Parts: sequence; C-alpha cells; structure tokens
Amino acid sequence: MGGSLWKFSLALYAAPGVAGRCLELQDGCDADVNLLLCAAWIGASGRGRLDGRRLAALDDAVQPLRDNVVRPLRAARIWLRAPAAASAELATLRTEIKRLELAAEQSEQAKLERLADGERSVVDPALRLADAVSNVALYLARLGSPDVSIGNALERALRAAVQSDLTQDL
Repeated sequence: MGGSLWKFSLALYAAPGVAGRCLELQDGCDADVNLLLCAAWIGASGRGRLDGRRLAALDDAVQPLRDNVVRPLRAARIWLRAPAAASAELATLRTEIKRLELAAEQSEQAKLERLADGERSVVDPALRLADAVSNVALYLARLGSPDVSIGNALERALRAAVQSDLTQDL
C-alpha cells in the first residue's frame, strides 16, 4: 500500500513544524490529520478546490474507519506509553498497536484517495498552493476551529511541495 496521497502525506508531515501543527490540530480541534492532508493533496496536486459538500462526503466516507479503528488504536497506544516504559511485554504490545494504527491510517488514506482522485486540471503552481491552503482552511472551519489559520509551518511546507513539484507524479 502507499499511493500518491500517502507519499505526499509522508513528505509533507516530515517537513519542519508540520507534524507539530498537525498534532496540535488533532489534539486541540479533534482534526483527522489524514483528511487534513488529503485536503492539502487535492489542492497541491492540481485537483482543485474543495467545497463544503465534497469535503463532507470525504469526511463521511472515512468516519466509520476513523472512529472505530484509527482513534481507538491511537488511544490504546497513547495510554500504553507510561506502562510500556516499565514492561517489555507492554512495550512490544505498544509497538504492535502502533504498526496497526499506521496500517489503519494507510487504509483511510487509500479510501480518501480513491474518492478524491480525479483529473489534475490546475497547472499554475500559485493556484495549486492557493487551492491547498483554501482546502485546509475549509476543513478547519468545518471543525469549528476558532483559528482557521493553517499555520506557518504547514503553509511553508505546502509552498515547498508545490514549488519542488512534489506532486509531479501524483
């Protein structure tokens, strides 16, 4: 597994400051980082700007997997952090849960990619960046976040992704 969205997400998430902003949004606003990265990918890859209806459809499509698999695995992994420090068995269990959580996130992204994949019609890098920023801001607004700013680190990473044509093969 590991389609275009997954590759884009790994590269973007690894950019300085992006993981921190994503986790801040996840913890503070209950954001689904996979959906957030998908929204960015749709714009950055030239697939255009999301509207509320299309974003809601993507969110609804992955909600059962997110709520019944991804989030419970994450909660178990986080809960095990302290106990695993004192127990080799629990450390092994935590590692396995982390592996399963990652596999569940890949499955969620694969579904998002299938649903969101479409014609790449936006060629201009400035427009692709604007679409990516707009899509992420739309998702944050959907969460009811009082701060719809995507954050400087995430915006810089998106700019770099578009400028370096990270999405060229996407």
